[in-house]
Amino acid sequence: MRRGELKSLAWKNVDLDTGVIYVLNTKSGKPRELPMDSTLRDLFRTLPKTGELVFDSSNLRKLYEAVVKKAGLEDVNFHTLRHTFASHLAMAGVDLKTIQELLGHQTFEMTLRYAHLSPHHKKVAIEILDSRWAMMPAATIVAG
Repeated sequence: MRRGELKSLAWKNVDLDTGVIYVLNTKSGKPRELPMDSTLRDLFRTLPKTGELVFDSSNLRKLYEAVVKKAGLEDVNFHTLRHTFASHLAMAGVDLKTIQELLGHQTFEMTLRYAHLSPHHKKVAIEILDSRWAMMPAATIVAG
């Protein structure tokens, strides 16, 4: 989620029973549903319900800074999380259309800018192709 989406996230839009977050205040104006994994559901269960909103500005910043410090990360900002999320989904083989929908991008081109692959992942992809070609006759490779 974008920082603004998190800041406006209301408890009534977090369904811990079904594991869905309903994002209503989006950049595009189009609402979207985000599935939660069990780790996120457990995290939401530990957060205090002190008001209508899940986070206030100071709470969100403090949580983010604590996580960054605990992870030992440097030179990252909040938006880095979206790029990391998209990249890891792409490297796990998730199709770009699904990544686009999860990020709430209007265009496929924007998603491509987010879905960076690590150098190691690119190397593995080439090695997979190399091992596949090694088992095929050259005429089959070229004729495709």
